[in-house]
Amino acid sequence: MPFFTMKLDINPMNREAFILSIHPTVPGSRFTEDLARKVCLERHHAYLLSQDDDFSYNVAEEYDKFRKCVVSML
Repeated sequence: MPFFTMKLDINPMNREAFILSIHPTVPGSRFTEDLARKVCLERHHAYLLSQDDDFSYNVAEEYDKFRKCVVSML
């Protein structure tokens, strides 16, 4: 999962000349949702690991919490 945005600039006069720019993920980039999903998924896994063995949960409820987490980070 990428944590940065890459941009390729090619010189139209010389196709062998190019610059690859790497930038941190920022709001609005195409990888922002991937980064938010990664963070929220890690939080969810940490939450599950902290529960007792007899823990049970509602899948729809947990998915709703996950989606709200992702949306809050965008």
